[in-house]
Amino acid sequence: MRTSSEGLHSLVPIKNTPAAGHRPRGRATTPSALRPASSLLERQTSELAGPVPSLGHMTLGPSDFGKTRRRSDRISLMLRRCVAMLGVITMTMMADGVSPAGAVVSSHTATYAPVGPATAAQLKADARILTLRLDRLGASFVHVAVANGDIVLSSARRAISVSLLNEVDQTAQLYFRPVLCYAYPEHVPQGDTSQTLPRGVESVPTCAPASQLTAADLRVTPNASPQGYSIETVPPDSQYVDEPSTSVDKPGYATSIVLLPGLSPADNGERYVLGPAQMSGRSISSAKAVRDQTGAWVVDYNLAGSAGSELWGHVAEENFHQILGIELDGVVYSAPLIQPTQSSFSSFDGKGEISGDLTKGEAQQLALVMNSGTIPVPLRLLTVQS
Repeated sequence: MRTSSEGLHSLVPIKNTPAAGHRPRGRATTPSALRPASSLLERQTSELAGPVPSLGHMTLGPSDFGKTRRRSDRISLMLRRCVAMLGVITMTMMADGVSPAGAVVSSHTATYAPVGPATAAQLKADARILTLRLDRLGASFVHVAVANGDIVLSSARRAISVSLLNEVDQTAQLYFRPVLCYAYPEHVPQGDTSQTLPRGVESVPTCAPASQLTAADLRVTPNASPQGYSIETVPPDSQYVDEPSTSVDKPGYATSIVLLPGLSPADNGERYVLGPAQMSGRSISSAKAVRDQTGAWVVDYNLAGSAGSELWGHVAEENFHQILGIELDGVVYSAPLIQPTQSSFSSFDGKGEISGDLTKGEAQQLALVMNSGTIPVPLRLLTVQS
């Protein structure tokens, strides 16, 4: 359960000094890394070879020469068999897509298929965004082309690493949504050992009155405390323990009420119930990962022209002294409290900041997808070839 200021940070115009406060809680789990296979190879090689005889210190006479040569021949033959077997094991593992060190093998060609129907214009737009992302990641050696209704990434000379593929193919649907209430973690069925619970497309129930996060419920009051404001304690809503987090594939996702996990590790699995999106990433013209005055990694962004600036100003004012969630592809990256140290709303002058326990890599990745734009049609990795 959250205390009056626990898990919150304030969102103020960049030109002002941010008020002290805690950052939002919760971090998305990631699949565990593949276990290195080196120990398995070493054990199998040892079992195949057995103890290797040692010649030690000996004096060779005419009668011993034949014995020693036969022993040397046996050792040589045994070592050749071990090397051959090691090569078979290595080739088998590489055929399964795993290198001897346990890492996924890099490829020279990767083919993506659109998720659902896609026009030629949409695929070309996807290809342009992938090209832009690759260039900004220093991978301009990768060629992107539309072929037979798919998008093909290829490289003639250098391998394309899996980590690079993971970075470029994000849909990057960025939305700004009001936080309606907090929700407890999803209940894990007894005996379920899976690390990732499936997402759903069902309608999300309305927040209980005792857990709603309206301005009247939060009662944000600026004061002279070190934090700069006070806020009422509002508990998470317990009714969502049996509700799955919302899938981004839900029909009408942007205009729906959604239940999403947070990114920060301090969330301890707690989630957010958010209202329909009030602004998308299309209103942002540029973004940059930087350190703030406390040394934490944040993403500073500028709005796209007067229209973007006007929309952001409207959204921020509508959520004054309330919590605004900033989500990317179904994960809440930040949920700031809007200008809690101020008694009245003031303009952000077309700028904003996303913070919340971001690592350097997360901040840079978020800035990357914000700069390159949203992929019009989501993609799924179809084939990878070396």
